[in-house]
Amino acid sequence: LYQLKYGDNYLYKKGKVVAKLEDYTFTVNEMTKWQLLCEDKVKSILKSPSTAKFPNITEWGFGKDKDTITIQGYVDSENGFGAELRSKFQFIVNKSDESIQSFIFDGEELINK
Repeated sequence: LYQLKYGDNYLYKKGKVVAKLEDYTFTVNEMTKWQLLCEDKVKSILKSPSTAKFPNITEWGFGKDKDTITIQGYVDSENGFGAELRSKFQFIVNKSDESIQSFIFDGEELINK
């Protein structure tokens, strides 16, 4: 075996293990953890957080690379006038310390480190 890749990422190259599959995939517990943390952060900026409805975990997007975790989803909630709106969001999290590097909500970047 000379090389083994997962997507664009090498797991094994030139006779050496360079990464593990776990470096690029999520367990159900990890996805649930990030889902709940993101839901809390999104609710903290909503006008009516009690009306927030998030999709099932299967509709969320999760990705990992060498240094970051990316989480994408949407929320249906009422605005200040009582109309229900769908808002898309994305978080980019630093893998090593789990700090939020970027938070984009409805196309507006609210956090950018």
